Amino acid sequence: MMVSTDLPRRLDGESGEPARAGSASWWPTIVLVPVAALALALRLRMMLVGRSLWLDESALALNICGRSFRELLGPLDFDQAAPIGFLFLEKAATLAFGPTEFALRLFPFLASLASLVLIYRLCLANVGRWSAVVAVALAGVLPALFYYSGELKQYSSDVASGLLVLVLASKALRDGMTTGRAVVMAAVGAALVWLSHPSVFVLAGAGSTLIVKALFEKRYRAACVAAAVSACWLASFAVEYELFLKGLQANANLADYWESAFLKFPPTSPKDLRVYPAVGFGLFEALFHNAQADVDLSMRMGVFMAAAWMIGVATLYRQGRRDFIGLLVAPLAFAVLASMLHKYPLKSRLALFTAASTLPVIAAGIAGLLAARDATQRAIGGILLTCALLLPTMQAGQFLVERPRLHDARSVLAQVARDWKPGDVVVIDPYSALPFRYYQQYGKVEGLERVQASPTKLSLNEPEELAVEVARHKGRPRVWFLLDTALPDPINFSRAALKVVLDQGGERIESASCRRYSAHLYRLDEGAGSKRVAGN
Repeated sequence: MMVSTDLPRRLDGESGEPARAGSASWWPTIVLVPVAALALALRLRMMLVGRSLWLDESALALNICGRSFRELLGPLDFDQAAPIGFLFLEKAATLAFGPTEFALRLFPFLASLASLVLIYRLCLANVGRWSAVVAVALAGVLPALFYYSGELKQYSSDVASGLLVLVLASKALRDGMTTGRAVVMAAVGAALVWLSHPSVFVLAGAGSTLIVKALFEKRYRAACVAAAVSACWLASFAVEYELFLKGLQANANLADYWESAFLKFPPTSPKDLRVYPAVGFGLFEALFHNAQADVDLSMRMGVFMAAAWMIGVATLYRQGRRDFIGLLVAPLAFAVLASMLHKYPLKSRLALFTAASTLPVIAAGIAGLLAARDATQRAIGGILLTCALLLPTMQAGQFLVERPRLHDARSVLAQVARDWKPGDVVVIDPYSALPFRYYQQYGKVEGLERVQASPTKLSLNEPEELAVEVARHKGRPRVWFLLDTALPDPINFSRAALKVVLDQGGERIESASCRRYSAHLYRLDEGAGSKRVAGN
């Protein structure tokens, strides 16, 4: 497929050529306004919709709210892992605004907004205004990118950190590495490794690209300066790795959970080989994961976005932007290498940082096709743009106009607190305990502080283990079971067996349920009959 390389410059008026006079030069700005407005609206909606903290968020929140800055330097409880800089910023937010959901999600929200600005600047400076508009459109509505803007996790700041590195490095590629620019890049990169774990891959790619380009052009002084900047980054990362990251390697639970996300090298079986394309397509599927949505778009869109990315690489190559290709592809190569060395699991939300490298390429490919002289190429570009945006935009529009079925553990626990009576047994397992503990200690759920829980090491989400707990409390008149799932679960139908176990064990008095959390009060004494009482 041949793509005209001069038309993007003609339309955008960039790459050294003056913009054409007239209204055409305003079209990118005109289109950008509703695109940016939709992106902002989605993030505000995600932030303000009133969603409770779920399991992982509660686990991290308990660490942040319950520890001092100094204590956050140690290994986190509940098998959690997060960069020290991220933890410190979150701790500062809770001290400033209280240990609320809003305060805990404020930094991810701001990082997501920063990502929109940074991806626009990156594409505007390197591949043109239309590419920048397409990039903002993609970043604005792709489910994972706006979902994590309202979640107490570091994935939004991973994307923002990567984009900041790419903006600075691309400026150095275009205009040269001045002393002032080198100092800024050294300081920013050295700080970012403490804020975002995968930023080290973007820094490694940026440093390698700057050094290789300088050596290829025989600018040895520039190569030495780039190497010195990279050495600052490496030194900062080495300190962080020795103090904090090395300990994560010894966490057996985390290693087991993410085992399938490591590339086996050398591969010794067909199964090992199948992981390679799965991880490759998974980089693009990660853009579409959204735990709030009822329909998961990732399986539908991953292969398509991978194809769009390859078209983008070809477009940039035809435009002579080999250095920019290197800057964007090199971080992916380093991430793959880390996965092969069993150092970084390259899957799902942990792969979301790659959006900083992949989305500009996809946007450049689509914009290049739309700007081609050939009508067929323009049609292909239109189809690609429509396919990339149609389903995510429809899902985003539904999220804006309809109230989603929320993960609302807060309301479930509020009902437990309201209806709890002295003598009630409240059974919580290691999963349902985390939201319970957060809202009991910090969530200001009225009356929940007086509820005495009965923890169990068994998982109430497993029918056999739930049956053990039911039998253990047999004979009690009022027993609450708090589950980290809904009954019925619209996603995991196999968990319908949990309700069967509870109903066989006793008589249901009441229930409360949300998207991924539920409470069930049962009568388990000898007088419990087969009568079923309708739950709330």
